[in-house]
Amino acid sequence: MSTNLPAALLIAVAALPIVAKPLAACDTPVYRYATYNWSPSPYRIYYIARGETLPEDHPVRRTIAELSTSPIDAPRPVANIELIQIDAAAEDPVEALPPDARGEAAFILQRATTGDEPPTLPRFAVVLPHGYPVYEGPLTEADVRAIADSPARAKIVDMIAGGKAAMMLLLEGDKPADNAAAEELIAATIARAAAGELSPPPDPSLSTSPADAKPARVDIGVLRIRRDDPAEKWLVMSLLHVEPDIADRTDPMVFSVYARGRVNPPAIGLGIRSEELDRQVQFVLGPCACTVKHDNPGVDLALIADWDAIALAMATHFGSETGNERLLGDVPGLFPEIIDIAAPTDVDRQTPAEPPAANVDSPANDHVAAQTERNVEQPQSPASVDADAPPGFTTGMSLEEATRKEPTLMRNVGIGVLVVMLLLGIASISLFRRPA
Repeated sequence: MSTNLPAALLIAVAALPIVAKPLAACDTPVYRYATYNWSPSPYRIYYIARGETLPEDHPVRRTIAELSTSPIDAPRPVANIELIQIDAAAEDPVEALPPDARGEAAFILQRATTGDEPPTLPRFAVVLPHGYPVYEGPLTEADVRAIADSPARAKIVDMIAGGKAAMMLLLEGDKPADNAAAEELIAATIARAAAGELSPPPDPSLSTSPADAKPARVDIGVLRIRRDDPAEKWLVMSLLHVEPDIADRTDPMVFSVYARGRVNPPAIGLGIRSEELDRQVQFVLGPCACTVKHDNPGVDLALIADWDAIALAMATHFGSETGNERLLGDVPGLFPEIIDIAAPTDVDRQTPAEPPAANVDSPANDHVAAQTERNVEQPQSPASVDADAPPGFTTGMSLEEATRKEPTLMRNVGIGVLVVMLLLGIASISLFRRPA
């Protein structure tokens, strides 16, 4: 019998705690890793016609090209919008389209050519990155510009470029008291983030930060948006379709926006509570799992920005860390550190001042808490009942799922068990091997 079995068992046992440990890839916060790596998905503007294409000098086509491209000799910020044309008279109208757009295009074409009344073609359709059509009909040059740009969205880009880890957008409801209560809660969450209460403690095993380093103090911005603001029409439509079946809700909504314009599912009405707003911020401040964008909750907003320049400035400020190697070339001697970006910098001084922190026990909080005790948040209907949504429409995991740690631990424990079983299997083979 071979004498290699004890050694193999020791290797297997020693491997267990290593593999079973939760595999948090690094302590680069989600908002920074996403800024370095997640390119915004496009808002697709479809042109559906029969036997014709949109002329190159058409105002809509010309404006989309202008906003979405940056000349090499004169770089400029660009918008994540693109034009896709569908010839409804073709034998296979979607065959010539990019593969990732064919399913969505077929859905848009079906909506444009079927119904009780004869379809009106040509027509445009504006579709969010997750496939939801927010508008179908005629479109003007001014509409195209408004889809990608507005005063509120310019502020979002400026504040993220100025050092905000995230922006909290308050989409007003129809009751002023509820809006005021939500604003108080947002201010309190921002104050907790600035005090370092919402950042995870540094993990010495994942970075070079000192073992006694304190959680990072971070700046979170806030922006209040009226639903009836004509300048924000397209932004409001986008926000109201981040998730299925919320467009008809009249309660206030709070969205968190981070990285390159990624907006998370909102807290709505009675769901606007301190713990839920904290969860939104904790998600963007938590250690990244170094996953692809579509494995995370949320949808990208249409914005005009030079995200590569913003990402490079962030990488230069924080130094080399997981996720920004391609930006800095993995320069030796630069390491991730816990940096207090709540301290004012030259860039921060150019951004709008934040509202004063609110007392958690303020009357506004009491107002929301009292309502919460009397009511239960209405469950959202499944996406399948939404007639405007494409088949299988989904916005990914919820923030609760994204911030839950237990599944990751259990998954990695399972991986550890499988590896140990494999090693034991290899070791058992030695039982049947004769010594040379």
